[in-house]
Amino acid sequence: MTSLLHTARTALSAPVHRIYLALLIALTIFWIGAAHSAVSANECNGGAYRDLSMAELAYSDISALHADRGCQPHALPFIGDRVEYPVLLALAMWAPSQFAPTGTGYFLVSALMLAIAVIVMGVALFHIDGANPWVMLASPALYVYGTLNWDLIALAALAVGLALVPPEAAVGGSTKPMPKIVYWSMLAIAFGVWTKLFPAVGVVALLVVAWRRYGLKSAVLLGLLFAAISVLLNAPFALLAFENWSYFFKFNGTRQIDPSIYTLVGLDPQRDIGIANKVSFLLLATAALFVAFTEFRSKHGKIAVMTGFLLVIWLVGNKVFSPQYWIWALFAYAIAGGRTWIGLTAGVLAVLENLSVFSMLSQKGYGFMLNWQPWFKERYWDFVHLRYIVFIGLAVDIGFKLWRSSTKAKTEPKGVAA
Repeated sequence: MTSLLHTARTALSAPVHRIYLALLIALTIFWIGAAHSAVSANECNGGAYRDLSMAELAYSDISALHADRGCQPHALPFIGDRVEYPVLLALAMWAPSQFAPTGTGYFLVSALMLAIAVIVMGVALFHIDGANPWVMLASPALYVYGTLNWDLIALAALAVGLALVPPEAAVGGSTKPMPKIVYWSMLAIAFGVWTKLFPAVGVVALLVVAWRRYGLKSAVLLGLLFAAISVLLNAPFALLAFENWSYFFKFNGTRQIDPSIYTLVGLDPQRDIGIANKVSFLLLATAALFVAFTEFRSKHGKIAVMTGFLLVIWLVGNKVFSPQYWIWALFAYAIAGGRTWIGLTAGVLAVLENLSVFSMLSQKGYGFMLNWQPWFKERYWDFVHLRYIVFIGLAVDIGFKLWRSSTKAKTEPKGVAA
């Protein structure tokens, strides 16, 4: 028995076996959650779907937005259909409807796309210098948030972009020509941005690292590449259907404050939208200056840690909070190399908030949740408070990691490798 356990531990310690195990765990959690959410997917009336799925705690934006379109093939995004998402997510939302328009068919094809994203994200996480993939891949949050929206596609793109950046040790200490792989990194991150905007923090981190490693000219070239990709992806829709294309930006600019940190401090959801927008921008800009300072001071090139810090700060300061944003926080902590027990505990809290949100939104409960839903409804605001305690804690933990790396670099004698 002892030799068997030793053999198992030895096998699982091999990098490729750890990846296989992590992906198996992540996909198991994901597909169990997808199977639960598929229960209501064949309801093709948007209102009826929401009532049924929320009562069963099985709601998914994927099915809800498809039901709003009558479980029919969607019109081409922006050209014939106003969509509240960036262009690549709009296309990912449209494509399955063209060959699997039934409610269940559309949901399952979309879930398959997201499962592929889990695999891509998982492999990439294991190739990000200093990351802790288990925080994300073993998280129970994949059960409730994996198919709540299409976020995993953007997360996969961001993870690939970060994984492609050469670690500092591979670069050396002096400024050298920027390798072509960094351009591919920007391409992947740009795809993430135009899927779910949050990966924009990866663009900021990559530009800072490129400037410090390869010089200002290289950073400018990367910035121009991002601008060119953005124009190529958006220009056709902007030129052909500007009103529908620009709705995403107008919608988010004027969207009222959801239960967020601004709600907790007493801001009015409609009157104080401008205040929340300004505070969010200033908070994120200050965080960007902090990561730039630590990067130029430390020369450690920890792009994933920088991205994770900016991402959590954005979530803290954002005026809107959709439940699936929890997996962005967990991803941020994973790429920053956070502690496994903290990350998994946060994942449990993410699940509990999901239960409280949809218990509050549902009008009735089924099965074992009949007795528990009233309790979760009463605890909703407790979980909102707890969410920001956790997010701020994650931000502080990642921020200290950045600061300690910069302090360590300043105290290391010359000639010691970073």
